[in-house]
Amino acid sequence: MTDALLSYNGNQGRRDANLDTHQIKDWFSAAANPIAARPQGLAVATASIDEAEPYIVRHPQWQNWLMKPHLKPLWVSGAPGCGKSTIAHKCVEYLAKTQHSSAIVSHAFQITASTEHRRLMGLAASILSQLLPRDWVTQAQKRVFEKLVSSYNQYRLHPYDCPFEDLWDHCASLLKNETRFILVIDALDECNFDRADQFQGFLDRALDLLSSTTGRIVIFTRPCPVFGVGVTRELNDDEIRISIQDTLPEINAFCDSASAKLPIPKELQLKVANRARAGAQGSFLWASLFLRRFTNVLDKNSVMKGIDEFPDNCWGRYIEIWHNTFSEHEPQVQDNCRRILLVLLGARQKFSLEDIEDSLELLPNAALRISKACQPLVHVVDGVLQLSHASVREFLLNDDKETQTACIGISKSEPDETLAQTCLKYLLREDYAHTDRIGQRLRRNVGLGGSTEGLEQNFYNYAARNWYKHLAALSSPDPSLLKLAEQFLHATQFAYWAEYSYTDAGDFQAIRSTEIALHIWRKNLPGDDRALIRLDDYFERPYRDLSKVYREKSDDKVLQWLALMHLGFYYFDKGKMSEMAQARQEVAAGLSELLGRLNPLTLRARSDEAYTFLFSNDLRKAQRLYAEVYDDQRRVSKDDDPSLFFTLVYQGQVEYLMTNSSKALEILTSAVAGFLRTSGPESNGFLISQLWYAVADASVGHTSQAVKMMEYVREKREERYGPDDSFGMATKIFAGDLYRKLEKKEEALANIEPGLEFRRGFWSKSHFLTIDTALILAATYRDFGMNDRAEKIVDDLELHGKLEKKENYFRLCQVRHLRGLLLFEGGDVDQAITLLEALLIEYGHEDSNNRALQWVRLDLAEILRYRSREGDERLASSLFDGIVTDGGGREPDPPRWLEISEAALRLVRDGKLDAAEEFLREEKLRWTREEDLWMCLGMPAADTGWMKPPRGLGAHSSDSGWVSLAPG
Repeated sequence: MTDALLSYNGNQGRRDANLDTHQIKDWFSAAANPIAARPQGLAVATASIDEAEPYIVRHPQWQNWLMKPHLKPLWVSGAPGCGKSTIAHKCVEYLAKTQHSSAIVSHAFQITASTEHRRLMGLAASILSQLLPRDWVTQAQKRVFEKLVSSYNQYRLHPYDCPFEDLWDHCASLLKNETRFILVIDALDECNFDRADQFQGFLDRALDLLSSTTGRIVIFTRPCPVFGVGVTRELNDDEIRISIQDTLPEINAFCDSASAKLPIPKELQLKVANRARAGAQGSFLWASLFLRRFTNVLDKNSVMKGIDEFPDNCWGRYIEIWHNTFSEHEPQVQDNCRRILLVLLGARQKFSLEDIEDSLELLPNAALRISKACQPLVHVVDGVLQLSHASVREFLLNDDKETQTACIGISKSEPDETLAQTCLKYLLREDYAHTDRIGQRLRRNVGLGGSTEGLEQNFYNYAARNWYKHLAALSSPDPSLLKLAEQFLHATQFAYWAEYSYTDAGDFQAIRSTEIALHIWRKNLPGDDRALIRLDDYFERPYRDLSKVYREKSDDKVLQWLALMHLGFYYFDKGKMSEMAQARQEVAAGLSELLGRLNPLTLRARSDEAYTFLFSNDLRKAQRLYAEVYDDQRRVSKDDDPSLFFTLVYQGQVEYLMTNSSKALEILTSAVAGFLRTSGPESNGFLISQLWYAVADASVGHTSQAVKMMEYVREKREERYGPDDSFGMATKIFAGDLYRKLEKKEEALANIEPGLEFRRGFWSKSHFLTIDTALILAATYRDFGMNDRAEKIVDDLELHGKLEKKENYFRLCQVRHLRGLLLFEGGDVDQAITLLEALLIEYGHEDSNNRALQWVRLDLAEILRYRSREGDERLASSLFDGIVTDGGGREPDPPRWLEISEAALRLVRDGKLDAAEEFLREEKLRWTREEDLWMCLGMPAADTGWMKPPRGLGAHSSDSGWVSLAPG
């Protein structure tokens, strides 16, 4: 689950409260890429650049940068293939040996490894990885670990998605603690900045760091107009440009040494060395490609032909390899070479040889053999297959006909298309259709054991996390790929993927995030393509089918109910409340019959069933069911079982919604104490119970105190899960609504506006969570005189909110109420009256009356009296007919009863329910239907009783439902 209380897992909450620093270290280290020796990729290239020290450290500009304080980074630029990365590595080694600094920190952007290695976040990860030990030593390190908890929880599965900006402050604080740190950054030109201003933001942060420390930063890059490096006529004072003359001695030494190791006669070695010296023109890459040409020659003619005909540049050699060398291989080898290159071009992480073999269904050791056929375009580093140089990627994806490589035929979309297809085919393997495997995961995910060790092979994790990302990157995919995706979305294997994703993420959000991404992508497909892939029964059909299979064919009869249990979770998150109720009632009945009503799993199902009655507003039934569940849990559960305290939270919610606030506070106090005793003050259970205690506390007038409690809950959730945590966001909206009541405009909008943006990004506009938040924001805008903004929200709700659905009936009344007030305040008095009268005529009778309509009555009565036409006063009074009774059933109510009804409702609207009850007792009357005053469940639900009265009709005093703040 991703919202409300159903997302909580007791054990997970305990783990989060005591998070292991090793987990955080492993998380960001997975994205780190410190500068390392670049593989030579050539058997002959055993010579290295000057072992003693790189030539650049003797450069005057380098010496000046190293010895004197510098408020700007030093830029080192050079053409592709000139050895920048090797120089960067040698500089790191040299600086470490000479002990110029207490901390030499480095990072290499590396497009050849994967597309994710281009992200700016990797730089922050490298800094953290090199400066934070697995176990903190200093208090400063401990503080950084604590601050990283929220980013870890939010981006645990996808570290590269963590924004660089979220991590930089932690990096800066660690660097500031180091004496004269030196940060070495390689290949910044290969960084894929997420937005246009991100480079400038990074540079500003680097400058701020240098201005407050004695550290140094050096950046290696190709000439780049965006950076303003290597492209100006005049050399900048913070720049070194690597020229042909600079590298000439080292390239000559490299050519001589490598040539001397070739398996050819001495005189030919000299000819090769001379040609290499003459043709390199400052490029180690070209020299390496040239020298490799002679590793397997068999005769003198081949040597001379290689010397005479070898292309003058690297791309020319790539073209020659593509059209000549590849064509020498068998068609099967050629096909696999192309597939491997496409996979490497689109890969979102490093692929081992085993990953390649597993994903492409190759035989053992086949990937290594095929990779040799792809050389020198690829190479193997520590068992990882990757492109040999950034220029290879540019060559393969280049579509400029003037460069004569268009005939390669690789489009920019083909890597994603290949990987989408590869991932989907992998996920659809028959192994993952076995219902016993899915059953093990179902049991694991509901806490019933079930081993999941060794259920997946190497590539499954990548396929599970990335299939939809590669698919959604395609604007016009091939119809066969769409059909493959359609097949997966409705296959049994989908359920295996969903259960795997649930385990992987620890909650339901990964599954729903995928659905949302697919909906956004599908919406932008051409019409014919959209017809090939259906999402209307996403998750639902595979799980219905799976439950049926278990019912008919499995000896384990629990599994059919576990599949439906997760389907019920999905329906809740999707906002399909009727379907959720049906599924949960089926599960509760089925498990009660199969396992007995006291079985822990049955108790959980019965609790889930009771929750459905909160949504249908059958609160008496929910009240009875939760009381039964709690009594049964106490009989079979231990005193520290969190399920006990969660049931108390549910019970407290029921009493709050039934306006029994004092009883709700009593129950919630027990829940808070239980979680505090067993899980601690920062556990999820404690925070959830604390939130609902604050909600109930606000309903008895302790608004300021409630806001403080909510801010504590929000702060703790944000520390742990970041600003986009769905429960934390719900808490912000709760607090924002209270700030509105306290007439604090800035605080109210700062909490509610981001809440609506967040929820619209995750749920549809017709989801109850989105509707409630939109209503709260519209009411807030109106209360603070921003009626034009309120009208836009009401327009949108009427157009997209699907208010005609049965479960949205209560919210329909609220939207119409708001529309009526906006019409009145816009000068359309008659139209406002007509609209609100029609609402009461249609819905205001006994079988459909509700709390929202009571506030419509109060405001419509004020508007009628304001208009004051003949009959308006009588009509205003008649609105309160049938609200109270003495039990005798007289009709219509006498005028005195109408006055009492209106006065009593105003007391309730002001939060004075006890006073209203006492008033009615004195008059020997009671509410005709108590449930007409009950609240609607939400996170939070909008309460239009809290709105300011129609503008111009009465002061905004305590009688208006607003809090009056005492001076000071």
